[in-house]
Formats: sequence, structure tokens, C-alpha cells
Amino acid sequence: MLQPSSPALHPIERYPGFTCFKSAAAIHYPRRWQRDALIQAALDPTVSSIRPISDVEWSVAPVEFAFGLTIAGTDFAFIISETDAPAHSLGFGQAALKVARAALRLEPLWTTSRMVWAEKRFAVDPIIRYQALEAAGARAEGISLQSLLLTLNSSPLPLEPVLAMLAQGVLEADLGSGLRAHTMLSVGPLFQSARESIPSERLRTIRALR
Repeated sequence: MLQPSSPALHPIERYPGFTCFKSAAAIHYPRRWQRDALIQAALDPTVSSIRPISDVEWSVAPVEFAFGLTIAGTDFAFIISETDAPAHSLGFGQAALKVARAALRLEPLWTTSRMVWAEKRFAVDPIIRYQALEAAGARAEGISLQSLLLTLNSSPLPLEPVLAMLAQGVLEADLGSGLRAHTMLSVGPLFQSARESIPSERLRTIRALR
């Protein structure tokens, strides 16, 4: 007896799906470099959510990749394209942010974001997570990485759990300058009350170039 065939996958669904604490649905990406854009958006404290955009809208030149994100309550299409045309002329409306692919590989953000995301599945000890949240939430400005490591005071050096907590949304930090001793870490979106996001310097620059 013939069995009914399963529904054919949409072409984009054949590719890996990116999920994180800011996405309600998987965002499929055909090429590995596009994953970097998704990782950087997930780790950007000014981005409150990310979501897929129909591939029909972006799978033709000159748009190489696109997905949706929310900043300060406003939805945008985040577009990777090499064209000089303004973002609003690419069929996504006025609420669009455009970057060239090379912008995703700017250092130290590129390497730092990958380093953090590599620890996404690290199992953080609940005591470590509790101590980190208490320390990061004690002051409005958060706590420096150096001070947090001293507070955790575990052996071996607790850098892996800190990276994992950034990748899991427990903590957040502006990684545009990399991770340094003075980098400030705050309570992440999974454990903070709703607040208004203030666009980072990088995103303000992108918006100015629209």
C-alpha cells in the first residue's frame, strides 16, 4: 500500500536553521557567513528580537541575505548587500538597515562573537548563574568582566560559563570592542524587565547610511 509522501520542504528549509533566545522561529541560512550576521544580531544588546523574512523577498540580487530585527520597539529588515543603492530602494520599505558583507568580519566583533557563540551549549552551574546575575544586577551600569570573574572565584577560571551566559541571554555586553577586563556586563534579556533599547553606535552608523 502506498504511503502518502511527506510535504516537500521549501528550498530555504533545506538549509540549517538558526535559533536563539531572541527568535521565536528558526531563521534558515544557505551560507555559513550569513550565520555570522545572525550571531552578531543575537548578541547585540540593542536588538530585542530577530525573525525570518520570506526568502522570496531577498533571494535575488542585489540582496545576499536578509532577516528581520527589532530595535527600540521598531521592526527593521536587516539587509546584507554589496549594492550602493539605498536600503529603502531594495523592496523592504523605509524600515531597512543595510550593510556590506565585509562589515560582518570587522574585528574584534567578528572573532569575539564566534568565540562567545561557541559556548552556547555549555552547561552553566546554577550557582554560577545565580552569582553572575546578582553581581550584574547590583548596579545599573552592570559589572566589569574582571570584577565578575573575581566575584565568581571558581576554579578553573570561569570564563567559559561567562561566555555561555552571554550566548544564552543570561548576560549581555557590547562586544564591539571585544571582551576586555573593563567590558561591562549586564543582566541579559531572559532575566530583565522590559526596557527601551538604545541603538548602538554601530547601528546608528548603519541607519545614517540608509
